Amino acid sequence: MNQENTIKSMIPPRVFELIPPSVRDEWASCIVERFKENNRALYSAMGHWVFIPEEEMDDLMNKILCAAEQVHQDVQAQAQAQI
Repeated sequence: MNQENTIKSMIPPRVFELIPPSVRDEWASCIVERFKENNRALYSAMGHWVFIPEEEMDDLMNKILCAAEQVHQDVQAQAQAQI
């Protein structure tokens, strides 16, 4: 399983509602990187999966949403620093 593509495909569309289409892929990549930083063992384990185990689905989704929130907070902090 390709971890990056899997994580990107699991990011809920609502995460990108206010993000311009031209930067959505960049945001998705940032979310994947943050997920990887926060969950190195899980990210590594995903590389060996053929499919996502049912028992991992909820935890995986929560960790993706957590990474997305962290990226959003980082962007907001950067924007505030520029003001």
